[in-house]
Amino acid sequence: IFMSEHIFISYSRVDSVFADQLAVDLGSRGYNVWIDQAVSRGGEAWREEIELKVREAREVVVILSEGAIASQWVDHIGWLAFSRGKKIIPLALAPDLAFPDWANKDQAVACNSADSYPQALDALIVSLYPPSVQIDERLADIRARLQTTENDAGLSRLHLELEALLRPFPKKDQPLEGKLL
Repeated sequence: IFMSEHIFISYSRVDSVFADQLAVDLGSRGYNVWIDQAVSRGGEAWREEIELKVREAREVVVILSEGAIASQWVDHIGWLAFSRGKKIIPLALAPDLAFPDWANKDQAVACNSADSYPQALDALIVSLYPPSVQIDERLADIRARLQTTENDAGLSRLHLELEALLRPFPKKDQPLEGKLL
């Protein structure tokens, strides 16, 4: 049994626009996503909360780019998830990346361009456990996180997540539109 039903997204700050869009898109499909933009950055409390959210996550999506591979923090999160036996799904933003030891290249989803994003999102969703959260529960979760969000970036992300949740789900054969890539 999972301690939580959320998916943790790990990323380098240089990939924050991509990470934010991914969180919104997964949220709009019923997934409970945790991304660190909902809390103030820096300090011991920030570090402790992130590590707690990794431990509580049922899955960890790591957005891999040159910036992420160079990031000691992304590497720390990867090793923490690996040591906890979490399912780690690398989302590779560039071809021929040198994968860290904690990342299984065979489980990676490739997203090498903005044009490949819809297919990459679909492939990622296939790799994830099915969402188990109902719309009412997601709305309650967003409402609760709204009460504790400490910064504008977190509020903006919650706003986007709420808008995405309230839009009708796309039909299986409909292309995804309106992405920030």
